[in-house]
Amino acid sequence: MIFVFWGIHLLLFLAIHVRIYKQKKQIQYHFSMALTITAALSNTLLTGILLSHLFPDYTQAVIAATAVGICTGISLGTTLDFQSLYSGTVSGVMGGFMGPMIGGLVHESQAFVLFVVLEIIFSGFLLSVLFSVSLKREV
Repeated sequence: MIFVFWGIHLLLFLAIHVRIYKQKKQIQYHFSMALTITAALSNTLLTGILLSHLFPDYTQAVIAATAVGICTGISLGTTLDFQSLYSGTVSGVMGGFMGPMIGGLVHESQAFVLFVVLEIIFSGFLLSVLFSVSLKREV
């Protein structure tokens, strides 16, 4: 079950990254930082939740989630600009610390599946709204 969520999560993140990359010239500079923070944090939170179920030790999950968060922040931030690189990396590190903690809380309950599905839906909704607002409007 975790690998199904992992696959869905990776496909959604790749779709977000491709969409941001294709329209990076149309994204306003003051929205690029908010878009990078939101995408990096939601990706790393969900990654940390899933990794807390895969690794038996909490420390390993935190280290792996933080590494994924740094890579996520760098990959999204370099697409846009320097301030996005910095803010995406910092929010990726923060999500790398917070994700396994949330995963540890819902580890032994049936609410795990509901929590992961709601996280995916909320992240997708928030990113789509933020992305549609951040595009430059032609007058």
